[in-house]
Amino acid sequence: MSEEFGEKGETISQWRKYSKSESGDTRNKEIRLKCLLGKLELEDNNATGEVKYQLLHRTASAVIESERWGAKRALMLVHSFSQTNEHFGDYQQFVRLFGVEARPDCLAFAKNIRGIALYFAWAEGDEKYLKC
Repeated sequence: MSEEFGEKGETISQWRKYSKSESGDTRNKEIRLKCLLGKLELEDNNATGEVKYQLLHRTASAVIESERWGAKRALMLVHSFSQTNEHFGDYQQFVRLFGVEARPDCLAFAKNIRGIALYFAWAEGDEKYLKC
């Protein structure tokens, strides 16, 4: 089973370029992106532009919910059922923004963000659960 990160698997640069509102206005998108990057204490640069938007959004959501509930830890987990680790390279590229070297089935500490310890993990699902 293969799924892209996001409906179209867009990088942040592609999301910026192609996902405009019907009026062509991108201001709200830029405000959203600035907020997400700020939540994760990331810079808006070429490296961030080339990662998948959904990974950024998922990770920011984990931090936002940790703040909301007063949790001291946040985890962004990818649960993959690919037998070939398809899209693992996208995940690796994203976590490198945080100075993390990604490995399958391994929990990795990324950084502390305003008192919240952020972790990443790529979990490999068992193929037998793909059959109903």
